[in-house]
Amino acid sequence: MTSFAIRARYVLTEKGLAKEKSVVVEDGRVKALVPWGEEGVEEILERKEHIVLPGFVDCHTHTQQILLRASIGDELLQLPPIWTRYLIPFERRLDDDLALLSSRLSIANMVRSGTTFFVEAGAPRPMALIEAMKESGMAGAVTLSTFDILDAETPSAGELIERTERLMREAKDTVEVWGSLREIMMQSETLMLGIADLCRRRGTGITYHLGEYQGEVDYSLSKYRKRPLQIMEDLGITDIRPTVIAHGVYFSREEIGILRSKQLGLCWCPTVDSILMGPHWAPLVEGVRLGIGSDGGAFTTLDLLHEVKVARAVGKALAVSLRYEKTALGTSDLIKALTGDFGRIVGHNNSLLPGSEANMTVVSLEPQWLYPAHDPVEAVISFAGARDVVDTVVAGRILMRGRKMETIDEGKLTEDLGKNREKIKKIVEELKSSL
Repeated sequence: MTSFAIRARYVLTEKGLAKEKSVVVEDGRVKALVPWGEEGVEEILERKEHIVLPGFVDCHTHTQQILLRASIGDELLQLPPIWTRYLIPFERRLDDDLALLSSRLSIANMVRSGTTFFVEAGAPRPMALIEAMKESGMAGAVTLSTFDILDAETPSAGELIERTERLMREAKDTVEVWGSLREIMMQSETLMLGIADLCRRRGTGITYHLGEYQGEVDYSLSKYRKRPLQIMEDLGITDIRPTVIAHGVYFSREEIGILRSKQLGLCWCPTVDSILMGPHWAPLVEGVRLGIGSDGGAFTTLDLLHEVKVARAVGKALAVSLRYEKTALGTSDLIKALTGDFGRIVGHNNSLLPGSEANMTVVSLEPQWLYPAHDPVEAVISFAGARDVVDTVVAGRILMRGRKMETIDEGKLTEDLGKNREKIKKIVEELKSSL
């Protein structure tokens, strides 16, 4: 039986902010929230100038794109669309070793940033990601890169369905494996229905890109006379739980209605969506189950505390310009999004109430850039970043303690990155020359 406690100045649960409390953890779950000195356990992490938060959920990331960092400038951003011209071709060039290295680097970045669960949008080599997760203790939903319409190298629907089911069998009882789909124009109905049926039979979640490209909407209207999410609704795919839809920037009123009525998860990637697609409508609409995603390390540092600041700025700019409303997308809304609606967006309970999963992010309020932190939650949303995260706890296991990694050898990771620098550089140069 593993038990410990975190004694903190503040603890934020789904019910609100508690002061001078300790979170007692036993066997991977929150046992109790008690006053200081009443923990009843030997191991206590003293965090008396800190706030304990429900673990952050990155609801949309690409763990095997991070080795593209700083290779995408303004010129490449114009590629229509960049994912089929640059991102997917890069992933295809990864061997098992580079896929594992990429997965390890992504997970290390996430742990340092306080992320306790992530949704992989579609990994070309998912077993490498699973290996990195087992090594580190990181939690997440693993998915296979799944589309059957692109070019001659693209697998068939039958092959992709078979590979996804095999992955689910092989990973059973170790990590979560979900189904994954891309946008409407990259997948056949056979693939969509097959993956959806597989998710239902095995009781898993599903994630898909949607509403991310004007060409996708035009294609959908031309072929089906309906918009992308309406097609998913007609095919019964929106009945799967949990469902996390990435982006959704170009959703109509009818599609937003489907999101709200079915409480589907919507993952907004503030930095990437703003750069590639434009302002998101989500800050103006209530009743949507909203999460925050990084969209992977090719574009971002994977720091969700940075992403919520981008979301706050973009959301308020939109609300002020259209309605002169400065209270839209408030701090409580952003905390809810940062934690994936306290884990619900991915089918978990991260409320930090007794019985909930012990997924926690501990942020220091001591740095001068946070002082005097009159409102600790406001301080986290408006001022804190990855550098202020001191502890990351996943399912009751401490992955980072006092800024020191417990399960990841960062020295070895840095060494391996250095050894592969030229190999990675060559892949990127060859890819760029082929454009």
